[in-house]
Amino acid sequence: MYEEKPLLRSTLALTSLIAFGFAATAQAQAPAAPLPNAPAAQTAESDLSAARADPWEKLNRGMFLVGGALDKVAIRPVSIFYKRVTPRPGREGLHNLVTNLNQPVIFVNQVLQLKPERAAGTLGRFAVNSTVGLAGVFDVASGAGLPEHATNFGQTLGRYGVGQGPYLFLPVFGPSSVRDGAGKIVDIFLDPIDWLRFRDDTYFFTARTVLGGVDARVAADPVLLYVQKTATDPYATLRSAYLQNAQSRANGGKLDVTSLPDFGPEPAAPQSVPEATPPSAPQPQ
Repeated sequence: MYEEKPLLRSTLALTSLIAFGFAATAQAQAPAAPLPNAPAAQTAESDLSAARADPWEKLNRGMFLVGGALDKVAIRPVSIFYKRVTPRPGREGLHNLVTNLNQPVIFVNQVLQLKPERAAGTLGRFAVNSTVGLAGVFDVASGAGLPEHATNFGQTLGRYGVGQGPYLFLPVFGPSSVRDGAGKIVDIFLDPIDWLRFRDDTYFFTARTVLGGVDARVAADPVLLYVQKTATDPYATLRSAYLQNAQSRANGGKLDVTSLPDFGPEPAAPQSVPEATPPSAPQPQ
């Protein structure tokens, strides 16, 4: 038997949270800001809603600046280097491998959420990809009718009535909430793979942590660049994207149309204008 290293394993578990930072922003879809012609009352209501969701805004904005600096000098350069030196098929295979390793914790949460059909599908997906898919390098299960239904302990808490709590932004971790941030920590300890003990397991968990974090950052890069270039207030844009996605997950992926603003009557269709006839070319004399 080899020596156990609980402190090192706990450190790696915490590092995995850091490495997966900004992954939440990969789902951001750059939500629109209030329309310039929107009624003042509607804009004020939006501001009030943001204040209620983000009571720690001053602290969060400071952490957002720190996180952006860390991402600029360290996290993004590493992810860009990985993208340049690794061919696309290799990146896709490594992404599938990381995704497959996450299936056990998804399965545990689906059981806790009392969703037996999805839990059975996730278990079958993990079994197929771990065998036929060569440890998950190839996503055979999706083609076999076993798609992924990602979930986490934050959503498990939400199913039992635990609210999101205040919006929270931590450097490197990215946008979250009190509930979802705590859920990420619990997910680490719910992961059955993390409880395995075997020789040289430290190298395995280190590789999994680093690869997962870099893969997540590569996926998030296009959205983050778009937000940085186009958003007047990137912090508010990412916050809005996170809160909208959180609301969508709470509604089972359905859009709550009652929460959309009233933009007034539909404008009349423009009248058709006869197409101008281009002038004929002058005839040679």
